[in-house]
Amino acid sequence: MHILMKYLVIKLLVLFYVFLPKSIYALDFDCAKFWYTENILQIDNDIISIKASATINNDSSRVIDLFIDKHNNRFRIDYNNQIFILDKTKSIKVFKNTNQLYIDNPDTALYNIVFSIFAGKYFEDNYVEVIENKYLIKNYLNFTQIELVYNNDCSNIEYIDLKSDKLDIYIDKIDFKIINDNNLFELDNEYFKYDLRHED
Repeated sequence: MHILMKYLVIKLLVLFYVFLPKSIYALDFDCAKFWYTENILQIDNDIISIKASATINNDSSRVIDLFIDKHNNRFRIDYNNQIFILDKTKSIKVFKNTNQLYIDNPDTALYNIVFSIFAGKYFEDNYVEVIENKYLIKNYLNFTQIELVYNNDCSNIEYIDLKSDKLDIYIDKIDFKIINDNNLFELDNEYFKYDLRHED
């Protein structure tokens, strides 16, 4: 009887170690999907507005405003008297102080990161290490590591830390809401425009 019990315990432990890591991974990864489902999934024509604090390379923190238009696959960032608008075909950078507007080819790395985190297009093709509510994405696009951390009940994003060889962007104090203002992506004609897309 004791031999049978020992055999069953050993078999149970083997099954535990073989199958539990996969189930933990699936359960933990549901944190990101839970946050997306609760906050963004039902949004179609409205604009996702995210206000946060951003620190770049340990400099003083500044307020950053991110507006995501899921329906038209584009977003806008307002930061330090600059406006940055990005979609799949082009990027627009506006310098308010000098009234200059530059049009360039799209920044696909930034585009993919924003939509991976905030539009439900997860980092499925990349190495993702999950530790409870913390996600570590290694070597994704231009970044050596992206750290994405949710609060304990997965209802909010606590912070995002993006690291590369020359850049460290830390984003926290993330305030999320929904607005209805498509004019955010319409810029007036008072800027001096420079189109860099066709320059050699």
